[in-house]
Amino acid sequence: MADVKVVAFKADGNVLLLQSTTDKNRGQVLDLKRHVLFPMQNFLAIVAQGYWKEDTMSDDKLQQLLGGVRVIPLRGPREG
Repeated sequence: MADVKVVAFKADGNVLLLQSTTDKNRGQVLDLKRHVLFPMQNFLAIVAQGYWKEDTMSDDKLQQLLGGVRVIPLRGPREG
């Protein structure tokens, strides 16, 4: 799993915004309610999708949360 850190969350606290620690232009969304981690994508594209409140979380707590999620695989372009 990529090295990421929590940088923000949605108002309800159920959706976290993760940013890559190796490439600040990449990020992921962690949905705690559905226990889903979405694929890496452009960080600014994620930020543009609604209101985010800045926040952080310890690495230990984040690793604990990531241990119980389903990772959505990255899909290639559709044919047809």
